[in-house]
Amino acid sequence: MSKVHTIAEGDCCSSLAAANGFGDYKGIYDDGANAALKASRPNPNMMVVGESITIPDRGKKDAPAKTNATAKFKLKAHGVKLHIRLRDNADGALQARAWRLTVGPDKFEGHGATIKQAINPVATAATLEIDLDPKAAPPAPAPAPAPAGGPPPYPPAIAAIDYKDKEEAAYLGADERTVRWTLVVGGLPSFNVVAGVQQRLENLGFDPFGEPGKEDDSKTKAAVIAYQRKYKLPETGKALDIQDDIRDRHDKTD
Repeated sequence: MSKVHTIAEGDCCSSLAAANGFGDYKGIYDDGANAALKASRPNPNMMVVGESITIPDRGKKDAPAKTNATAKFKLKAHGVKLHIRLRDNADGALQARAWRLTVGPDKFEGHGATIKQAINPVATAATLEIDLDPKAAPPAPAPAPAPAGGPPPYPPAIAAIDYKDKEEAAYLGADERTVRWTLVVGGLPSFNVVAGVQQRLENLGFDPFGEPGKEDDSKTKAAVIAYQRKYKLPETGKALDIQDDIRDRHDKTD
């Protein structure tokens, strides 16, 4: 018997399909009872918390098979991939030396600025680590030679290493090359609601929060205007005015 499910944080059609025994998201997303939801949420893996979705009964299919014989059946199923783009402040590809992705018990490694990794469809969290090129230490100035038989030069040469803050590692971390993020998987809201725009703003380096889901929040307005100014869009401060533009910049992978 079909049931109505209220979408919670981390729910998407792929995770709900896996949890309810479907081969892929289509068994839920394409069901007629979800036609209105499908029209308003064009990406099956980007839902909105609090909305309702119908989990239909799983259909049965008969296949011919001979008795007293071995039969092989193939199940068609679509895998789920996590797509991540690493970008710098100028929107260029962030050339990481290496990345490490942990999704539940599964661990993956690779190189490059684009990650496309098949994952367990019920996963709701992941950890990403990337190694950046180390920062080159500024060379210490060569000390001026002392005059023969005279006093040392004054003032003495200054070397940055002599003034390194001993508490710097406590604030910044001892290994400045490694950056770590904890990721929410399957929890990105649809682009055409305020919460979805806010989350994409945060992912792109803007700070919209503020109150989640509230368009006229002062921080959200400031973040939207900063986004519009950067990409030369009309400066309205309204989150839904940038929904299509930010979807294209954020959601489309290389």
